[in-house]
Amino acid sequence: MATPAVIALVDAGETVDLLVDGDFEDSIELFKGWPIPRFIVNSENGLPDDNYDFYLISWLVKKPLDIGQIQESIVLSTSYFGVDGRRFPEYEMYLHFARAINRASEQISKTYCGTSGREFPEITKKTLVLYPGCQERYPIKRWDKFPELASRYDDVAIVGSGMDLSSRYSYTYPEWIKKHFGPRLGRNGRIARLLKVFASPYNHSATFPIHVKNYIGKLTLADTAALISQSGALVGNDGGLSHVAAALGVPTYVLFGPTDVDKNTVPMRNLHVVRAGIACQPCEFGGIYPESFTSHYIGCPIKVSCLTSITCDDVVQRLDLLGSGYP
Repeated sequence: MATPAVIALVDAGETVDLLVDGDFEDSIELFKGWPIPRFIVNSENGLPDDNYDFYLISWLVKKPLDIGQIQESIVLSTSYFGVDGRRFPEYEMYLHFARAINRASEQISKTYCGTSGREFPEITKKTLVLYPGCQERYPIKRWDKFPELASRYDDVAIVGSGMDLSSRYSYTYPEWIKKHFGPRLGRNGRIARLLKVFASPYNHSATFPIHVKNYIGKLTLADTAALISQSGALVGNDGGLSHVAAALGVPTYVLFGPTDVDKNTVPMRNLHVVRAGIACQPCEFGGIYPESFTSHYIGCPIKVSCLTSITCDDVVQRLDLLGSGYP
C-alpha cells in the first residue's frame, strides 16, 4: 500500500530509503531488485548515516525508531482512520503525505511486488491459483467454498503460509460468553479452553480435491509470488497474497466480506472485487454489528453471511473461464 507513494516521491525527484518490517522475516524479498528506492533494508542497522528530512511510518508501527538519522526528521504517521479522521484508502494515506513532502508527487494507482524469479513448469496461464486462507487471527475473512471452487477446474494450485488455514480462532460463541468473557477468548488459558465446549466451529473444513497442487506452507514469499506471476488468475480472500497477485498484474478476484473494500484495495484494472453487498458490510469499522470483526473469535451474529452467501457459481461467473482461458 505504500509503494505508490514511494514511486510518486521518486518521480518527483526525492530520494527514498525503504525499511521493510513485515509479518514475515522474508517480506523484504518481495522488494529486492526494485530500482525505485535508494536502499531497501529490513533493519535500522542497514540504513546509511544520512540524516532524513522526513520519516514516514505505517499506521501499523507502534513507535518511531530510536536512531540518530531521524532525530531531526519531520515524522509523518499514517492513521488507521485516514486523514483528518476520514477513512481514506490505505494507499491514499501514504500518497497524502507524499504530496505534502513534494507537491509534484502525482497520483499513482499501481503497486509494486517482486518475485524470486523461480520457474514452476507445472504452473501455466491455464492454472487457477487459490488463496483460501488469511491471517490466523482473522478467520472471519475466509470464504468457505474454496474446495468446491477447486473441484470445478482441472488445473488448480493453492498457496499460503502454514498458519493461513489455522482454526485456532475460528469459532462462534453464544452471546453470554462474548459479553462476559470476550477478551479472554484470545488467550490459551484454561478458561478459554473450557469455553470452547460451548462454541461452534466456523469454516474448519478445508479438504481439497486430490488433483489440486498444494503449496501451502512449502514456499517462501518470493517463491509464492513467482508462482502466482506465472498463473492465469488468482481467487483469494482479502489478505496479503491477493495484494501480491494484484501488484504482479495477474487477474485477481478478491472475496470481500467484513473488511472495507475502499480501504484495502488500489484501483487497478486487473483487480476485481467479489462481494455480496449486504447491509452490514463492512463491519471492520463498526456498522450494524460493530462486535462482529474481532481478532480472536467470530463475533458475527448472522454467521458471516457476507461471505457464506457468495456461491461458487457467483465466482465462476466472474472468472468467465469458457473457451481459451482466463480474462
